[in-house]
Amino acid sequence: MQPGLFQMKTAKDLFAKLEWEFENFRKDPSNPWIAFNFFVTAEHLPDWINRKDLKGNHSILRICSHLANSGKHYKSNKKSVVDAFRNGVVDEDVCENGVFEEWLTIRLPEEEANTMKTSEIDGIPLAEKVVEWWRNYFRDNDKCSCGSGLKYKKCCGN
Repeated sequence: MQPGLFQMKTAKDLFAKLEWEFENFRKDPSNPWIAFNFFVTAEHLPDWINRKDLKGNHSILRICSHLANSGKHYKSNKKSVVDAFRNGVVDEDVCENGVFEEWLTIRLPEEEANTMKTSEIDGIPLAEKVVEWWRNYFRDNDKCSCGSGLKYKKCCGN
């Protein structure tokens, strides 16, 4: 059983929830509900560390915020399935369910599209970037494992 809402006490607990949601998103990449939950959780991490300013300073966090507050930018990308059947590459009766991968594509706002150098990004690669950003944030701000008492980013991570 997963921990309950009231068992999440720290930002690292919320980050663990984000990682759990990411794994669910990877298992079902076309599910907009799972994607939305992932980006809502990512949207709230800066609040949990008392660093709301991070959202304005980092493109990946602005994208999360935008998606968490307006899910209208998700679209299912089913072109591979439709094109394969239409072009006769694959016969519908021959394939098992789930053979073709469907995924969510996210349309980026203009400012973020310029920063990311693309107007659309698939949901899983975007989610990977979000998890990696937060993983680095927590690693860099944790105490260094060498025992110096300094933050990792000011010690061995420097």
